[in-house]
Amino acid sequence: MPKPSVAIGAPVNERTALLPEGNTPASGPNLAQDEQWQKNTLGRRSFILITSLTIFLAVELGGSLATIPLLQIQEGIVCRQHHANVTEPVIDPRCKDSVVQADFAMLQGWESTFGLIPGLLLSVPYGIAADKHGRRVVLFLSLLGIALLQSAVTVIFFPIRLIWASAFLTVIGGGPFVMNAVICTICSDVSTSEQRSNTFFLIAATAIAGQLIGNPLTYVAMNYDVWFATFLGVGILYLATFASTAVPETLDTVETMERASLNEDTDPDCEHSSSMEKLTQRFKAATFELLNAFRLLATNARLCFLLGSFVFTTLGKTASAMLLQYVTKKLQWTWAEASLLLSVKATISLVLFVAVFPMVDQLLLNVAALPAIVKDMWLSRGSILCLVVGTFGLGLAPTSANMILALTVYSLGSGYGATIRSLLSATVSPNHTGMLYSLMSLLENTGALVAGPLLAVTFRIGMRWGGVWVGLPFIAAGFMFSIAMVVVFSIQPRHLTAAAA
Repeated sequence: MPKPSVAIGAPVNERTALLPEGNTPASGPNLAQDEQWQKNTLGRRSFILITSLTIFLAVELGGSLATIPLLQIQEGIVCRQHHANVTEPVIDPRCKDSVVQADFAMLQGWESTFGLIPGLLLSVPYGIAADKHGRRVVLFLSLLGIALLQSAVTVIFFPIRLIWASAFLTVIGGGPFVMNAVICTICSDVSTSEQRSNTFFLIAATAIAGQLIGNPLTYVAMNYDVWFATFLGVGILYLATFASTAVPETLDTVETMERASLNEDTDPDCEHSSSMEKLTQRFKAATFELLNAFRLLATNARLCFLLGSFVFTTLGKTASAMLLQYVTKKLQWTWAEASLLLSVKATISLVLFVAVFPMVDQLLLNVAALPAIVKDMWLSRGSILCLVVGTFGLGLAPTSANMILALTVYSLGSGYGATIRSLLSATVSPNHTGMLYSLMSLLENTGALVAGPLLAVTFRIGMRWGGVWVGLPFIAAGFMFSIAMVVVFSIQPRHLTAAAA
């Protein structure tokens, strides 16, 4: 697994890799780099990538199986709170009235918000931990927290709002955003700057493959029994958690050895310092790393704006989480049938990530001879434009055919997350990538924290107004994507390169 090459325009310091990709270990300047080279073989890189993506696939699969049946169950509980004599909430039209759907949307919105608070507070500390103590332990903790959360939500129904408190189980590991950040960091660790964009496409394709497999499987499992589907999903999440222990550590061992060398040069009396002194030293070190994260933003205004756009894109993307409820209300589909609509989106997105995006990526890189940072910028611009058009289309679609067409356009923008991450990775030095992804996670959490209640309110207002306004959450999401689009189109690649220099 060769060490990722230095990012375009990244500052060179005493920790920058001196051994370029393609050299032999014999040319390494010291034993530490030689040992690092021996570890970073192609076979090891492939194993790490495949293992990480398999775990990610399992999480997506388990999440789909566990979440969609629970939505149907929770909707039934809310419906019975308003209509006590309902016996078949799946087919009873009273469960689709405006009052029930508004309360259900608010329940889901606040559940999302409470679930994001731990990630918002802990994403940067966990990112620092990943850079200091290793990626694997943080990945394990984040997966464990997600599995415990899903277990709690599965058994808590009376009172239904108690599920809000269970969301704080993601204090263990920081939740889904930290998990995504660590997966991206691990895969970035085993990729060069030229490969990184395709690696992120592969990560996104894996998530889509999980949906593509999970949604039809959820449909079949729910028709058999909703509880069977739920428990099967939770079981897969626990399997993914324990499988994460098999992922080899990718933290830079050279930096670890340098830190150890620095420790050896300190006063031997430090070994006898009190526990309180050690805690103080660790607190100071963590504070220093946190200040470095904010210094990274303060010294790079354009990087700061691009990172800030994550807040608005997250607000926009959160609307897609309401797609199932929106479809069951507007088109009168069952939850199991609505889950198949996600398969349409997943199929389109998978084709894009597996075939179209990599081909366009290589054409821009090799045929058009664009620098990696310019290529990523143009891919990001095209993707965000599709998200804007597709989201407005979903909100205004009057029929199922129009909705599928809008969903197709929306899916064409699925590469935005991958391309913008690759673009941002090129603006910082490799030893700051873990911190960068944690900052992305922090900002995504911030956007999602506001998005849940905000979209629930827009959904309530839209149902009160009726007609086309039922799609108000998606219209609002379209405006959020539009703000991010303005940011992406206003920044030139040369400015990012100059800022990173």
